[in-house]
Amino acid sequence: MSHTDMPKEEKFSEDPEENLRMQNDFLKMKMMAESGAVFGGSNDLPADIENQFLKNVLEFEKANSDEKSRSINEILGKPVFGDEKNLNEEKFKTEFDKLERLLKNNNIHVEFNRQRDDRFKYKFITKELFEHTTSFVPVKGMSTYFLYEEFHPDHELEINDLTHLF
Repeated sequence: MSHTDMPKEEKFSEDPEENLRMQNDFLKMKMMAESGAVFGGSNDLPADIENQFLKNVLEFEKANSDEKSRSINEILGKPVFGDEKNLNEEKFKTEFDKLERLLKNNNIHVEFNRQRDDRFKYKFITKELFEHTTSFVPVKGMSTYFLYEEFHPDHELEINDLTHLF
């Protein structure tokens, strides 16, 4: 058992609801002691939902605690994709579908604030995003979002959005 795992069969009480609340308190104390977590707000959350949330946070912390920076390509298992310039329409459609499935299966979402065609998206993802390094590790049940404009700011769109907001 690692330092972030809790025994699966730990029972604090015979009452299942009370047992979950006590497990939650245990998990919170563990998180406060190990990482300085701070908890506040009301306790309106159902015990089972809070329990799952706390376990997800612990899993996230464990997965990212000792992780070194790796490229998105490495995280995805170093998939090979052809250069979009060398792909005819049929082959491109196959490769783009494969790329979308890979990202979806790994809970990675890439968004674009402006309308972009599929070849533009493909090129950005396979040439730039794949080379992006991160220390983040995908965790089951969590999604990772990347925004094209974080890599290439669109000042005109940002000014228009701020003007409309103002």
